[in-house]
Amino acid sequence: MAAKNREKSQAFMNEALERWRICDNAETDLRIQGEEDLKFLNLEQWDEDVLKKRQDRPSLVIDQIGEPFRQLIGRQKAAKPSLLAVPVDSGSDVDTAEVFQGLIRQIENKGHAKAARDEAFKNAVAVGFGYYRLVVEYENEDDEIAPTNVMFDQSIKYQPIENTMSVFRDPSCPLHEPEKCRFVFVIENLPKSEFERRYPDKIATSEAAFQSTGLTMPDWYDSKEDTVRIADYFYIEDVEGPEVVLIRTPENQEISVAADMVPEGFEVIQRRRLQKRVVRQAKISGAEILEGNDNLTEGRVWPGRFIPVIPIWGESLVVEGRRRLRGMVRAARDPQRMYNYQCSELVYELALSPKSKVLASVEAMEGLEPLWEKAATQALVVAINQHKSDLRTTTGWYDATDPNRRGADQSGKAILARKESQAEGNTNYHENFGEALIYEGMVLLDLIPKIYTRPGRVIR
Repeated sequence: MAAKNREKSQAFMNEALERWRICDNAETDLRIQGEEDLKFLNLEQWDEDVLKKRQDRPSLVIDQIGEPFRQLIGRQKAAKPSLLAVPVDSGSDVDTAEVFQGLIRQIENKGHAKAARDEAFKNAVAVGFGYYRLVVEYENEDDEIAPTNVMFDQSIKYQPIENTMSVFRDPSCPLHEPEKCRFVFVIENLPKSEFERRYPDKIATSEAAFQSTGLTMPDWYDSKEDTVRIADYFYIEDVEGPEVVLIRTPENQEISVAADMVPEGFEVIQRRRLQKRVVRQAKISGAEILEGNDNLTEGRVWPGRFIPVIPIWGESLVVEGRRRLRGMVRAARDPQRMYNYQCSELVYELALSPKSKVLASVEAMEGLEPLWEKAATQALVVAINQHKSDLRTTTGWYDATDPNRRGADQSGKAILARKESQAEGNTNYHENFGEALIYEGMVLLDLIPKIYTRPGRVIR
């Protein structure tokens, strides 16, 4: 039995690692570009090679991306969106919808929904994709004197995912149909000491763990020996259900029944084999299953029918058959680079202003000496203003301090129209956030009846 379980576990890990490799290959370019976007937001806006060549010149960072980025994030935070449960047809129960609404509101407030959503939206605006997740935890995990029935009460909570690069998601899933996602990995790099504390009977060093099982996955583990990569691995398992048939009764009515319960003499119109959707969750180290079912041969069953990792997208395009995602930073990087360069050159030229570099005959300069002395810096100022304008175009941000706009905004209506125009330029981010809430609602409505089950339980 032990050998058979070991064989099943290894087959499971081989499939999991192959899926992770598919995700990694499909998203390599997205992650490289996304990391570059994050560096720009972190004010790392000069290439290292360029900095080495500019050791005797100033290399300024005059950030123009951060303000529109913060404004867009601020608008989303101020909106404070929430879910609303409503009955949708004549067969729905209004009272049941009200119960669901009360539970959802309690879960949002107590489970820190706002923090999780805000973090995911911030990443979507920054790099084009962000995620948050729903988890199920015991309410009285540390309370030893709680009544026995209360000890097993569970609650749904939100969990922010700060590092958006830690999520690897089924690349074949349609972008706007997240319910069709087949698998998701949420990666975490643990210090070796923490891994040993949590899993004292497991091999801590990732490379040694791979060697001990015969698996080959060098891209999984970090080259640093002081960390161990683990992952929450969600996946869908299709379980074959019973066969059902559609029959016509003698009264010419159509009803569906199990295939083995068709009354004699009834006409069978159509047959169908039902499929049950089961979500499983395992925690893996890349070489073995750390947490799963009792035999550690596969994941344990997750209560709901949907993978509880909610994505929020930025802008999406399909280029040469490959999906591209980006946030508002991507198109602004080049104007920002030029703005930094020109500002740095202006400072450098001003420092050398007594030594004019302009060469001309005495006759050509006669009477125009001040203009010739400022010629280099004037060109730089013009270029700086142009690059600043380019940044406004790429981010869709309206600069209220722009002197060129002072004459244009003569009335309150004109100012309001300008603000609305700016908001419309970034409305796709808010629309995608709304789509994420729809999927979140699907996950919650499916999960709530399976978690809040104890009769007499009071939710405050």
